[in-house]
Amino acid sequence: MIDLDELIYYWKDRLQEHPPIGSLPWREVVTATIAYLQELENLKKGAQMNTSEAKELKLYKVTHRDTGEKYYAVSDNAQDACEQAGWLIGDCFILEQDPRFKPTPEVPPAALYHIPCQTCLYQYTECIKPTNAECPIQHTTPELADYLWQASKAHLCSYIGSSLKKKDYLTHQKWVILQEAINQLAAQPPPTTPISPEPTCYIPQTTP
Repeated sequence: MIDLDELIYYWKDRLQEHPPIGSLPWREVVTATIAYLQELENLKKGAQMNTSEAKELKLYKVTHRDTGEKYYAVSDNAQDACEQAGWLIGDCFILEQDPRFKPTPEVPPAALYHIPCQTCLYQYTECIKPTNAECPIQHTTPELADYLWQASKAHLCSYIGSSLKKKDYLTHQKWVILQEAINQLAAQPPPTTPISPEPTCYIPQTTP
């Protein structure tokens, strides 16, 4: 194969206004150039695969030690998950969420992760109502019959999401794939617990 320096010299000269005629056959130069470009492309793809494998994303549940406030973060390490919450790692309990694999026909099992969600008050479903909207099912009567009639209209609500099992409904959580977890957790409100101040050391003054 032609040396890479010769290829660079060949194509560099062709960009001049009056390129000199070299001794290398142009067909061989073009073929060698294409081979080098293909090799570089393969090396680039391999580097990208190695980077993605080295930084496998995980879902972390970060809990503040003092206030109990929880924050869900997607990262490749626990330190960064705490930084996303704005807390020091020493002030947090960190739990890596283990995925659950759902078998699907003719494809590899999908990894599902547990994330928090809003739930409907009247049925075992997720509530996807925006924070600035009101629930369309409003009870305006103390009568039990009217109350049950109004509650029965919940299945017509336009904010109904996916169905939930009773255990997930009671804990206000649902199972989703990692990419969907990333998209939905990006909209979660920032933590309200401020970062703990660093302790200051008291140095006693000595009198001479």
